[in-house]
Amino acid sequence: MKRFLAALLAALTLFTLTGCGKTENPAEPVTPGQAEEPAAPTEPELTPEEIAEQERLAAEKAREERLQGLLDSMTLEEKVGQLFFVRCPETNAVEDISTYHLGGYLLFGRDYKDGDSWLTWEQFIQKIESYQDAAAIPLLIGSDEEGGTVTRASRNPNLFSEPFKSPQKLNYIGGIEEILRDTDTRSRELRALGINVNFAPVCDVSTDPKDFIYDRISHIDGLSCSKPEGAFYLFINVKGLGLSGHEAADILLKEYGVVTVPGESFGSQGAGYLRISYASSMEDLIEAGNKFEQFAQTYKK
Repeated sequence: MKRFLAALLAALTLFTLTGCGKTENPAEPVTPGQAEEPAAPTEPELTPEEIAEQERLAAEKAREERLQGLLDSMTLEEKVGQLFFVRCPETNAVEDISTYHLGGYLLFGRDYKDGDSWLTWEQFIQKIESYQDAAAIPLLIGSDEEGGTVTRASRNPNLFSEPFKSPQKLNYIGGIEEILRDTDTRSRELRALGINVNFAPVCDVSTDPKDFIYDRISHIDGLSCSKPEGAFYLFINVKGLGLSGHEAADILLKEYGVVTVPGESFGSQGAGYLRISYASSMEDLIEAGNKFEQFAQTYKK
């Protein structure tokens, strides 16, 4: 009996020691193909273009917030005054800016002068700066610089070497490319003077045949004419082409289908001239102007 109890006690002791050697939470085996815990998603890396677009949107939002803040701080009188872009007055120009909270001044020929004398570059710059200094909000400073017969600043020889050419003249010189080049150059020059609005280019549609045909012919290299005062006739000088009136009339009729009358038909004083009638439709006059230009380009010496 004692031998049996001793054996039982030894077995219990061995079982207890074996149990103490086991881990409380054994790791479960990973079977093949079993996925690991997915990593947290990361933000995709932005391209330089996307970064630039975000910066642009942020700047635009900030600008809108500043503008809204400015509007919220303005009185009703100040808001109404900003709607007025008026002709620059001859007197009290500086005072009127602050009194009426004006949005801008439009300059005419007199505004580039001091009495009968043209302002110098420095004088004009100081004049514009005095206007801006009087304004709580930067002013719009405008001018009519269409070119040709409508010029303001460019008539001042202290500011520009010559008046701006008309788009029509520029087109004759080098087509639309010349117009674009000249417009860019003139815009920069006006901006340097403090003029930030140019009321140009414009589309002037002529309804008077006399005005159209005179401007069209007078801008063709090699031809010249005087603006007609009455009737429906225009005398065109073709001497710049080295042709007589008879020769020019013959070429225009045979090669271009344009009917003219040699100036020699009216006496010796008409030598080297052509007479045309502009009592026709605008469409016909446009076509005739194009043919005169082709004629002059072909026969100019």
